[in-house]
Amino acid sequence: MAVGAGVDQTQIDALADGSVTFDEYEQAIRATITCMRDAGIEVDDDQVDYHRPFPEIPYTFAGEVEGVLDGDQTLAVADGCIETYSQYVDMAYQTDAAAQEAIDAYFVQVRDEFIACLEDQGQTVDPDATDDELRQAAVAAMATFDGPNCFTVTGAR
Repeated sequence: MAVGAGVDQTQIDALADGSVTFDEYEQAIRATITCMRDAGIEVDDDQVDYHRPFPEIPYTFAGEVEGVLDGDQTLAVADGCIETYSQYVDMAYQTDAAAQEAIDAYFVQVRDEFIACLEDQGQTVDPDATDDELRQAAVAAMATFDGPNCFTVTGAR
């Protein structure tokens, strides 16, 4: 994976062996959050979430720093922090073969609940649909349905 200029050495080192551990991922995300907070950006929900097939840190950040940075400036600073400290590590961690296997195994466990969620949204679901077809149906539904997101409801990916 090619990385851009200005990427922190810790992120490059984490990618060197071709796989990213949770500890490497967490260190990268924590560095990103610290960078944002040092710039005055409020960051929330920065705790480890074990509700998915593998642990994640699904943080959110403020859209602006009142009186200091407008929305575009805040996003530019946040994007810079992400690129410098975690973008490539996060991408590798979430697309790692072990992560994908965990995602797929978890989807099998919640498949019936996922189908029920789609049906609750008024969709006709082929019970023989592949897991990828079900995921695609849920993504399409998000564009047209105001109800719950089936990925959020089930914790699936």
